[in-house]
Amino acid sequence: MSEHILISLFTSTKNNKLYIFCTKLIHNICYKIKSLLICKSRYKPNHKLTLILCESKFLLKCNLVLQKELGLTEDKGKFMIGIVSRLTDQKGFDLVAYVMDQICAEDVQLVVLGTGDEKYENMFRHYEWKYNDRVSANIYYSEDMSHKVYAACDAFLMPSLFEPCGLSQLMSLRYGTVPIVRETGGLKDTVEPYNEYESTGTGFSFANYNAHEMLGIINYAKSVYYNHKREWNKIV
Repeated sequence: MSEHILISLFTSTKNNKLYIFCTKLIHNICYKIKSLLICKSRYKPNHKLTLILCESKFLLKCNLVLQKELGLTEDKGKFMIGIVSRLTDQKGFDLVAYVMDQICAEDVQLVVLGTGDEKYENMFRHYEWKYNDRVSANIYYSEDMSHKVYAACDAFLMPSLFEPCGLSQLMSLRYGTVPIVRETGGLKDTVEPYNEYESTGTGFSFANYNAHEMLGIINYAKSVYYNHKREWNKIV
């Protein structure tokens, strides 16, 4: 493969910030990449943005770029969980609230993007204040930032009470970001639970609407990420 990797990014003039972000990522790509996966954004029909993903997300230091932008501890090996969602009961945030301290362990970073019920907005703001080196509460919606969260995070948390279809888990799968979901509706239909005995699956899931069951599967995913990296890469 040539020493120089040529990548074309098609962006509109309205996406200068995202263009700069992608340019920074490209500078961090290793020279020898076996293949590139090109995913086109489908958020807007007229949005001519081509997102570049490589065979292994570790070749792209996208998490370092996002950590720096959000003021988190810069550590490319840190397990980063992303949430892009409406902050409502239906999306399962009452479960998250119940075990938030346990989720925000020292070996985890949590990046939240979205708006919704005031109680959840304030909850995430509080935990950003409490754990400002590992929690980032972005209480607004930005399409550009949503792409960054999907691209940079290792896992995507979606513990919905009910979810007739669900698009966020599909976006996370396209970005190589492992979904952690509750087994309901479209989430159950689209995310195959990881099976450690057969080395199969596309994500992690829990069945009952229970905060500690959710926490258990988050910790299980974290354990696979840190202790069985080869298995984690198979999921990705």
